[in-house]
Amino acid sequence: DTVGSLALALAALATTRYDLIVLDLTLLDTWDIEAVAPVVDAAHPSATPVLVFTGARPDLEPRVLAEGAAGMLGKDAPTAHFHQLLTRLTRQRLPPNRLSGLGGACT
Repeated sequence: DTVGSLALALAALATTRYDLIVLDLTLLDTWDIEAVAPVVDAAHPSATPVLVFTGARPDLEPRVLAEGAAGMLGKDAPTAHFHQLLTRLTRQRLPPNRLSGLGGACT
């Protein structure tokens, strides 16, 4: 699902359990770090890592992680960085016997 505002994201999270949430810090009704905590709080705690994308604001990463996000990438980050972050999250969340079924995603 794709939504364009924090309000719509929170409404979707109230009715649907997602495996992964990718949050853009430049949603229509928010800017900066204030979007992270409500989304993390609304996500299913045992199943949903939250990844945060932002423009050229690497200074926000410590704050984003402190709010509970699983990771942060700049919008201009190479695809390989996104893949590495997803691989790290997958390795942290799945038992070793389930990793082999993911093929190239975890190699």
